[in-house]
Amino acid sequence: MKPNRSEKHYAQALWSVAEKAGKVDDVKASLFAFADLVVAESVFRAFVNTVKISTDDKMQILTEMFQGRIHVIVLELLKLLDESRHSSLIGKITEEFKRLDKEKSNLVSVSVFTHTALGDDETRLIHNLLEAATGKTVDLSSEVDSSLLGGIKMRIGNTFLDGTVASQMEKLRRNLISE
Repeated sequence: MKPNRSEKHYAQALWSVAEKAGKVDDVKASLFAFADLVVAESVFRAFVNTVKISTDDKMQILTEMFQGRIHVIVLELLKLLDESRHSSLIGKITEEFKRLDKEKSNLVSVSVFTHTALGDDETRLIHNLLEAATGKTVDLSSEVDSSLLGGIKMRIGNTFLDGTVASQMEKLRRNLISE
């Protein structure tokens, strides 16, 4: 799902402020940890999203609760979100921030699916070919999908490439039918 404008603007503003402060890694770590806590703990999520507690009281509680383990830039974002009644967007802002982080780091995530596990040499070869083809640093993960007859299926970012035996046979079938 694509982020809406608010989420994008918040994430871009957060990235810009963190970058200017030279604290992208610290902000990223704080934001991701906070978002994980919101997702994992329903009581904490309810606290973050409630309108019954004033913004100032929430910020005081969060500051005491995390005692310097959350970056001040992230705290300011949380304050801004609470004041504008957008606290529920923290997860989507975090996802957009992750996307920005990958984009700025020239990183692309690739998932490779094969019938059997890839060996180290095969993994290294695929990794090197993908880096050469994309011009980006590749974060490669390999998964076994026993439903595949053979070949390889890849997800590069949001693009799917299907070089499996089943897809090649289907392509051949369509070509034969159309003739």
